Amino acid sequence: MPKFTVRMYCLVECDVEAESIDEVIESVLEMNGDEIDSLPRQIIDVRDILEVEEV
Repeated sequence: MPKFTVRMYCLVECDVEAESIDEVIESVLEMNGDEIDSLPRQIIDVRDILEVEEV
């Protein structure tokens, strides 16, 4: 069966430990993709499909 890579915009929910809301916002905005990917998370909604290509 063929495989495809799908690029999409999603609404993602995750839990972040911090002292305040401002600290949460600052720390998340400074994270790189690997750091964000390591957080426990749940995809809430897929908003749009940007691109699909066969692997």
